[in-house]
Amino acid sequence: MTGTFLEHRLRHLTVRLQKLRILRQQAVCWLLLLVPAIAVTIWLPVPLGYFRPELPVLMGTTVLGIILSRLLVAMPSMGAAARLVEQAYPELNDAVITAVQVSQEPGQKPSVLSAMAVQEADQLAQQSDWSRVVSGGTLAKWTLLSSLSFLVMVSSVMAASRYGRDLIKPSAEATAVTGNTPSALNGLLVIEPGNTEIERGSALTVVAEFPGIVPTNVVLEFTETNQTPRQLAMTETVDAGIFAARMEGIPGDGIYRVLYADTSRSTVDPDVSQDFTVTTFVKPKLEQVDAVVTPPAWSGHVSETIEDVMRLTVTEGSTVVLKLKLNKPVVDAELQPKTGAAYVLTPTVEDPSIVETSFAATESNSWIVRLRDADGRTPTDDEQISIRVNRNQPADLKVTFPGKDTNVSPLQEFEVEASASDDFGIVEYGLQYSVSGGTVSDLRLMPTETSSASVPISADAGPPDTGLPMLSTAIAHQINLESLNVKPDDIVTYSFWASDVAPDGSVRRSYSDIMFAEVRRFEDIFRESQQGGGQQQSQQQQPQESAADGVLKLQKEIVSATWNTIRSEISRRRGGEFAADVGVIAESQGQAVELLTAATQELADDPQTTALAQRALQEMAAAKQKLEDVRDGKEASTLNEAMLLENTVIYTLLRMRASEFQVQQQQGGGGGGGGGSASQQQMQQLELDNNRNRYETETQAKQQQEQTQAQREQILVLNRLKELARRQQMVNERLKQLESELRAATTDQEREEIERELKRLREEQREMLRDVDDVRERMAQTADRQKPESAQLQQQMEQARENVRQSSRAMDQGNLAEAISEGTRAERQFEQLKEELRRQTSSQFDDAMRDLRNQARELSARQEELARQLSGEDRAAGKRPADAAGSEDFNSNTPDREQTHQPSLRASRDREQLQQDTAQQRDRLNRVVEQTKQIIEQAEQTEPLLSNKLYDTVRELKDSKPEEALQATEMLSSRGLWMQSRQAEQVARSGIEKLKTGIEQAADSILGSEAESLRRAQAQLEDATEKLAGEIQQATGTDAEAGENNSRENGSPNPPSQNETQQSGEGKQSDATSQSNPGPGADGTPSQRTGSQPERNSSESSSESQAQSGQQSASSPATQSSEAERRASSLLNGGRESNSLRGGHNGARPLTGNEFTEWSDQLRDVEEMLDDPELRNRVAQVRDRARAMRAEFKRHGAEPQWDLVKSQLLHEMQALQQRINQELESRESDRAMVPIDREPVPEEFDSLVQKYYELLGHERDHE
Repeated sequence: MTGTFLEHRLRHLTVRLQKLRILRQQAVCWLLLLVPAIAVTIWLPVPLGYFRPELPVLMGTTVLGIILSRLLVAMPSMGAAARLVEQAYPELNDAVITAVQVSQEPGQKPSVLSAMAVQEADQLAQQSDWSRVVSGGTLAKWTLLSSLSFLVMVSSVMAASRYGRDLIKPSAEATAVTGNTPSALNGLLVIEPGNTEIERGSALTVVAEFPGIVPTNVVLEFTETNQTPRQLAMTETVDAGIFAARMEGIPGDGIYRVLYADTSRSTVDPDVSQDFTVTTFVKPKLEQVDAVVTPPAWSGHVSETIEDVMRLTVTEGSTVVLKLKLNKPVVDAELQPKTGAAYVLTPTVEDPSIVETSFAATESNSWIVRLRDADGRTPTDDEQISIRVNRNQPADLKVTFPGKDTNVSPLQEFEVEASASDDFGIVEYGLQYSVSGGTVSDLRLMPTETSSASVPISADAGPPDTGLPMLSTAIAHQINLESLNVKPDDIVTYSFWASDVAPDGSVRRSYSDIMFAEVRRFEDIFRESQQGGGQQQSQQQQPQESAADGVLKLQKEIVSATWNTIRSEISRRRGGEFAADVGVIAESQGQAVELLTAATQELADDPQTTALAQRALQEMAAAKQKLEDVRDGKEASTLNEAMLLENTVIYTLLRMRASEFQVQQQQGGGGGGGGGSASQQQMQQLELDNNRNRYETETQAKQQQEQTQAQREQILVLNRLKELARRQQMVNERLKQLESELRAATTDQEREEIERELKRLREEQREMLRDVDDVRERMAQTADRQKPESAQLQQQMEQARENVRQSSRAMDQGNLAEAISEGTRAERQFEQLKEELRRQTSSQFDDAMRDLRNQARELSARQEELARQLSGEDRAAGKRPADAAGSEDFNSNTPDREQTHQPSLRASRDREQLQQDTAQQRDRLNRVVEQTKQIIEQAEQTEPLLSNKLYDTVRELKDSKPEEALQATEMLSSRGLWMQSRQAEQVARSGIEKLKTGIEQAADSILGSEAESLRRAQAQLEDATEKLAGEIQQATGTDAEAGENNSRENGSPNPPSQNETQQSGEGKQSDATSQSNPGPGADGTPSQRTGSQPERNSSESSSESQAQSGQQSASSPATQSSEAERRASSLLNGGRESNSLRGGHNGARPLTGNEFTEWSDQLRDVEEMLDDPELRNRVAQVRDRARAMRAEFKRHGAEPQWDLVKSQLLHEMQALQQRINQELESRESDRAMVPIDREPVPEEFDSLVQKYYELLGHERDHE
């Protein structure tokens, strides 16, 4: 059987069987040895050393138990293992026992039958699993029992060692410690730390270890020099005989001892250990930092002292004196900066514990205070002082009007405006301009003079005596182009400048961006080019550019880049970027040469243009060479010379432009550069087919990121203010409690506990002062220097900091009443700051919510358009009537356009276009949802109501799943499944409508009711219109509104301008509509008129107007001429008209009188109240036209052309009133019958519409 699998299995069983028997025997041994071990432990003598009596007992018992369990268990035989296998598996039929007995017969050679028996048993061993003979569960069970019995023995012996001594009689106890009196026991008592040295005011921890008998009462006693003792009970630790105590706030040197006693002993006096000395030391510590800041003379600020400050903000170049108050004199003190050399702190003569240093603050930095006393000790914690330097930034200039490149007339008085601001004050400001690369004219516009005053100056003029610093100002000037003898195709380049004081005290000049004004020709022709049917849905007007237009645009960019490099030349040279930037400009100039060379080949049939192109190429080459010389650092080469050459190139390119342009509608509008083209304004006057987007507004991603970052900073400051207010409130409440407890305290221990709590509150107050400095610095970084609210917040923060500092000082002096008073003031200041900043932060969500609301409405409108496309409606059928009429007018002879409007039995659907539109709609939906989520996160702290409403809207949107519905719509429409795609679209439309409603409701919570805004705008606009109409009536002697109505009813209206046709035509159709439906009545329902009134009003007004016109024809010329002369004379003499000439609004003259500013501000308020971008733009156009007329009137002193005032101002304002009224009625009442999205009637159809209403009235009268 040797080497068989059967043998291996049986031997494995014998090993497991032996382990099981040993575990059983161990469990029995531990229990049997328990009683002897306890007896030996109790009766052993008590040792006086470190070894306890139970340790040798446990070690001996453990070794004895292991040895006995091993000796009492013999190794099982293979036969015993075989019998256990046969008992567990009876089906083996003694095959295993037989094989073992046969193989164990000595001296006999195995027979064939023996071999067969062994082989059979080996096969059975291979086929069966004998693990259950001695299972693992059985082994684990007995292992657990053996371990438990061992633990019982150990715990019993330990308990007997600790509590068994109580069974010993006192006499036996005395015998055990014979000769050990209490004084002798002290030699064995161990007390830590013994003689020690600790920091003054820290805690003393004492540990006493008692050998032998453990006392029941142990007390630590500390006696300060010449003071009464302090006692503290010591508690026993988990280790037997070891007691510990921690005494807080050791005030000075002294001694300590341990008192102990045993209640079982008859003696009354406690035993006393030997005395140990405690020596205290004081580490150097920074207690307070005071700063004396002396700003530079050019800043105009006075010197100030700031007490108890660790973070400081100073002006660049200020002299800072830091005074550090220490707890004791030191031998070495310095300020170690992060970068740069350290500042040595020298003791003052008055107090050696105060060290100081002074330096000029030029860079922001932080310093660590390094201190070392005579014993070489250093502070426990490193204190850090931070100083942030406010740089003297150059003046900031921004061109506000016209704010972009434009075109001007050669006879125009070109009005330009800009805003300038500086952190320390503007010394002077002015304007410089040049014509077609000529000499640069530099004008100084003195602050005390009017905008028309200009004085040529040199660049190095010194600053005048301006008195108080001028932090911001508005600059305005009129450039008289006629006096400059400009010609068509000239270009005027201009920029504003402002001077401030540089850090070195010199006058520094800063410039705005360079702007271009192209002098237009007296006649440019724009024609609409013919386009295919696939381009009917267009969004933007785009001219067919001439060959020089692209080069001209690039050349302007080159000039702007050169100008920007000139403005920052000093800083770029310092940073090593100047040469690289100039190299890039030179490469761009080379690209312009290549573009113009390619364009010249297309103009070979035009000799004049070719000659101009060759001249421009030569000028470009010269400019490029000059730029390369500047890049290479050659002497006598400057960027100003290169810029003059670049301007000359622009002048030459302007002369190459064509005088006639072909204009067409571009598919998929939104191309870049539309706003910067000088001819774009003229193209806007063309009556092209333009299905414009009313809801889209242009936003810049960079500006949104900056606004988001600024909002985050303000929210962070707001949260810090909330935390400061809460902490100050908690400190105040705790101070009040401690004040009451201090009055009621009767024992020294209670007073000490209160003093420790007050010390903690003082540290908390000082820490709060550091946090206030941090918040104040953050507020200074995020503040807008042009807003007075920022300065007010800074002042309030300074006052709050002073209150916190006064409260901390009162706590140091022990004056709790004053500390509570100052702390309450600080808490009140923090609350006010929090509310003010919360109000400012919440107002920043106005623009975000207004933009989000517009996007949601646009999303809903696009979804409606998508639904019409899916239902089979043609795009042209879905267009507004005016757009269709306009299209037919321009393309009346086009067969395709005529077929477009014909009804069809089969609806035409463009699968690719539908798929593209649906994908774009999904992108819009995702953008709206993402922007909503951003506002939810940003408004969570400051505007929880807004955040919750938007959150609920987004949560409900997940249930409707419009994005999945749009995706299904896109897939189904691409496969032509129109019925299913319409069903999916309805689901998406329902979800988008809910999203729009939720966003509108959330916007109303922060913006207020849109209807109320429209109502206020309507009232303001009506008042402004009445003022203007009153002035027109005074000037002409006729009612402006009545005259207009008469002219319309006679069927011969005055030819309106292009602007009037586009913008105020809507009002004409609204007038006709309002005759039948004037709006809601007194009860909220729309009032009704009879059908006979239109005819009666029309006929009566027609006859009356004819009579009035006949009566006025004879007398009006003389009357009007004399009246106009009298009025002009009065206006030129600076006086006012007599009361007889005053009409409505008590003779207010908003256009020619002193009320213009107020009237213009009124229109600006109307613009701010409106949310519709189209309405805002129309109001802005009215203000711009009025300002131009006002400037012309002030310039020449002649009365305005009142017909032009009527057409461009009055009629437009009246049309705006009607449009606002329609918007208001559509929001106030769901039942109101108002025109929805009504466009103006084209001029050529005005008379037909009027005749239609007259015929309609006649038919109703006959009925």
